[in-house]
Amino acid sequence: MPMLEFQSLRWNELDARSVTSRKSGSSSSGGHLETASPRSSKSRQNSVQPEEDEELDLWAVWGDLVKNWETESRKRPSYIKDLARRGIPQHFRTIAWQLLSNATVSSVHDMYAECIRQSSPHEKVILRDIPRTYPELEFFKDGARGQQSLFNVIKAYSIHDSEVGYCQGSAFIVGQLLLQMPEEEAFSVFVRLMEQYRLRELYKPAMTELGLCMFQLECLVQVVAFVFIFSQFQLILPFLLNVSTWLGKARLRFQEQMPDLHMHFNNMGFDTSMYASSWFLTLFTTTLPLELANRIMDVFLVEVALSFFFC
Repeated sequence: MPMLEFQSLRWNELDARSVTSRKSGSSSSGGHLETASPRSSKSRQNSVQPEEDEELDLWAVWGDLVKNWETESRKRPSYIKDLARRGIPQHFRTIAWQLLSNATVSSVHDMYAECIRQSSPHEKVILRDIPRTYPELEFFKDGARGQQSLFNVIKAYSIHDSEVGYCQGSAFIVGQLLLQMPEEEAFSVFVRLMEQYRLRELYKPAMTELGLCMFQLECLVQVVAFVFIFSQFQLILPFLLNVSTWLGKARLRFQEQMPDLHMHFNNMGFDTSMYASSWFLTLFTTTLPLELANRIMDVFLVEVALSFFFC
């Protein structure tokens, strides 16, 4: 299907859903419409909160953006980044994530049907892990359609990328995508995340990239802690002419002021990877509420090139 036709069909589908949802939301809970006078209508208009106005503005902006994506993405990439930081409206995530990841022009979409017809050596492990993926969501309950879709996409990727095969953490990212889009589109976006965004480096058997991320995170934690200590010395720093003396005092102060939990982890030899590895392997989908994880994905799709974790 030509790209412009594909985007047009997807936009029409989204627009139809939007009209339906807005119409259904216009009736009151009592099943009847309130007859309002012009005065009361004006009063309600004046009482609209700024947050609601902003949400409506984002809808209009993203609507125009996805319609003119090819032009806008070339001319105003910084503008798109700013919009994604504010959060992509749920209504537009299906198409926005595909556009941001450039999955709509990926040839991988065509090979999905072929991959799911093949057998994977990882099928037994995948089937074992499926019930553990978002078990609290109806879409992924036993016997629900989501479990079969999850199995299909994960199996297809294990065939597409035999070096990585399957890693449990990836199931949560696939599940997150399936909550936004059909199987074929989810597969295409996932392949882009793994290859162009280099997530597959985290899942390789040796997991050396994951170890590097843990080291960088530990350094970042230490830097943040040191900045906190440094801020305590800002008032007297101009009077400390002996830098080595100041550093000695800063190190002592650092030990005294280190947060209790961080100190406890250090004393127990509790390595960063013991609690933070899942942050990277699942992109926070097992740590944070799903809506917040979706916001992280919004930003990840446009900011990953600037992230030192994946440079």
